[in-house]
Amino acid sequence: IMERRNKKRILWGILLLFVFFLFYYLYVLMQIFSVINKTEEHSTTIVYEEVDQCIFVKSIMWGLLGNHYRIFFSDTDHTYPEERDVIFYDSEIFYKSNGIDSLYIYKPSNIRKPEENRLLGKVKVKAITVVNGTQWDNYKRNFKNLGLSRISVYDGIELP
Repeated sequence: IMERRNKKRILWGILLLFVFFLFYYLYVLMQIFSVINKTEEHSTTIVYEEVDQCIFVKSIMWGLLGNHYRIFFSDTDHTYPEERDVIFYDSEIFYKSNGIDSLYIYKPSNIRKPEENRLLGKVKVKAITVVNGTQWDNYKRNFKNLGLSRISVYDGIELP
């Protein structure tokens, strides 16, 4: 009778340990997937007081490896790019307000090009493609000295 009780206690102990480790494993998996599927978003606003207009600049990054990203400029504040927005498929771009109602956007050369000149509300937007890699590297190093602002999908992400 004593051996039978000890066997039952051992089996119950093993079962409890199994259930504990199962729940722990599921908890760890949920934590991993919540980090992997997380969407990173960063935004800023450019105010044009003279024409009473704001341009919202947003960068979003998502995907299993973070390899899907967009940077977009819009005259309305929303989370994901819409058809009327100026959308870039780059991880980093530079921009500069010019005058009371113009915005210059500097982007690296790539296959997908948004329209070069657009109107967002009352603000004229001109996308300038930088073909020269050396010039692009200069923008990356000296954008503040050149009077440019920068937005990147990697802003705020801590790298190991």
